[in-house]
Amino acid sequence: MFSRIDDYLDKLWDILYPKRCVRCASSGSWVCASCLASCVRVDSLTIGAVPNLTATYAVYAYTDTIRELVHEFKYRGVFSIGKWMAQQIAPLVPQDSYSVIVPVPMHRKRRRYRGYNQSEVIGRYLSNFTSIPMKGVLSRTRITSPQYMLNGEERWRNVQGAFVADMKLSGDLVLLVDDVLTTGATLSECAKVLLESGAKDVHGVVFARALLESSSADITR
Repeated sequence: MFSRIDDYLDKLWDILYPKRCVRCASSGSWVCASCLASCVRVDSLTIGAVPNLTATYAVYAYTDTIRELVHEFKYRGVFSIGKWMAQQIAPLVPQDSYSVIVPVPMHRKRRRYRGYNQSEVIGRYLSNFTSIPMKGVLSRTRITSPQYMLNGEERWRNVQGAFVADMKLSGDLVLLVDDVLTTGATLSECAKVLLESGAKDVHGVVFARALLESSSADITR
């Protein structure tokens, strides 16, 4: 059902807003092959870098072109970009390893304003591609300040106690999905709640991660 509706919306969007590369404006796709080739692909599995997460997967470094792609998807509702992001993520995910996909939640008021949760859109597509079921296990209990407006320490305080689990998990291995990883504060707080609700283990997966200049393996959200 989701796929059929999405295909229709994609076609409608292509009519109203023909695809143009977010970087060079060439027609035909949201990011052309040349601009995509200039992006830093990390395809990483990082062990123990984010508290409460055993491992995190990421596809790209959060650099200019990738940042613009995320912005188009996140703030303009270009679901076909979210689908493409999930297609890039899927090969990194061991399909027989996870019990459930859980998206990072958005507060209901902010979701009502925007109309969708970008992490949930990625999660739904990823579920379609991997056959791992997605469940809305988490809720956001309060509206938090946008993380990009805060420094590292403020980001951790900002999300502390901001999530609750709406159901119990019975020893599930959870794949927690978000669009971008910077300090890891949001994913860490969500993972903490999932573990407290009965998850056996939590891994994170994101489309892009910010990198410190000093090391391509260091996390910066």
